[in-house]
Amino acid sequence: MSASKQKRERREARAQGADKKTLRAQEQAAEQAKKRRSMRNVTIIVLVILLVFGGMIGVFASPATYRSVEAAEVGGQSLSATEYNYFYCSVRNQYLQQYNSFMSQLGTTLTAADMEAMEYEEGKTWKDVFTEETADMIARVTALTALADAEGIGVDADTQSQLEEASGMIEDAAAEAGVSVDAYLTQMYGKGMTYELWQELAGRAALADSYATYKTDSFTYSDSEAIAYYDEHEADYRTYSYRSYLIPVDDGEDVDAVEAASAAKIQADDFVARLNAGESFADLAIEFADEDSKSYYEDSDLTLYEDTLANSISSVYSDWVTDPARKAGDVTQIADPSTNDIYVVSFLGASSDDNAAKVEKALPDMQANAYESWLAGEMENYPVTEKTMGLYFADRAN
Repeated sequence: MSASKQKRERREARAQGADKKTLRAQEQAAEQAKKRRSMRNVTIIVLVILLVFGGMIGVFASPATYRSVEAAEVGGQSLSATEYNYFYCSVRNQYLQQYNSFMSQLGTTLTAADMEAMEYEEGKTWKDVFTEETADMIARVTALTALADAEGIGVDADTQSQLEEASGMIEDAAAEAGVSVDAYLTQMYGKGMTYELWQELAGRAALADSYATYKTDSFTYSDSEAIAYYDEHEADYRTYSYRSYLIPVDDGEDVDAVEAASAAKIQADDFVARLNAGESFADLAIEFADEDSKSYYEDSDLTLYEDTLANSISSVYSDWVTDPARKAGDVTQIADPSTNDIYVVSFLGASSDDNAAKVEKALPDMQANAYESWLAGEMENYPVTEKTMGLYFADRAN
């Protein structure tokens, strides 16, 4: 209602004898009606927005939109939700494959959702780890492909062969599953993935790998430098060979702990004494094993550990095995402080590399260290900016 009309109505009301109280009530009623109309208009606008957004969600649910909505930006390049998921799923699937190799031994397997929800450390899930590593991979591939393009470096023959082999495996897997290649890749990488887009992304990753190899090989060192590096890090290269047998302490409910520990110690003393007398470690392992385990130890390699790096040796006896004074034929028994189980260990020897072997082992590590240091600096120029809306859809594309 216009101001002039309101004034006219007030004059008419006075002419009809209406008092101020009545006039005020009428004005308040008019204001309330105005507010209701305003609220109604706002509600209508909100409903329209929701309907439009709902329509947008319907559009975003289409594969084409997953390929267009921006999920991340790096080096001036935009990555769609589908492209982002290529890297995310590559990272996640690598871990899934690794962990499922262990889980299968327990008679179960992990799904992607299972692992994403698992706690990695306090306050961080595996999904958080995957997300962090995805950003790292995106930055790395972007930096390396940009440098490769700038220097005119292409995909090397070995990497190209691996890429073609991977393409063939995907085609075969899709055919075996009775689905199109696009449908198969959608199952692997989420909505929006096509064979054409996969080939493009995989090609970029292959170029990055090729350039990484090229750059790593560009760091050269003399033999004397490699030998000096080996000598400085000898503990990282020296390997050890030994045999180990576990004599468990019986921890049954009706077993006296002191008597059980004593019985295990008697067995260990006997085992060590007979080893020192020249008997076979493998034969003694079979003899000392309980009836259910004897067939297990018929494999003489079961107690044998050859060319083992120090960080792969049991912490219970690693200090003993890696002691510089250790010599072939030494035998000991060491109790596990957490369980009181006793390990009988026989030292067989440690590696002793000549200069040629030192160069062969040290040179790749020196090149890799130099490459990683160089790459860390290059990646600072390619920060990844994640887009909330795009990541929302990327997350729901799987």
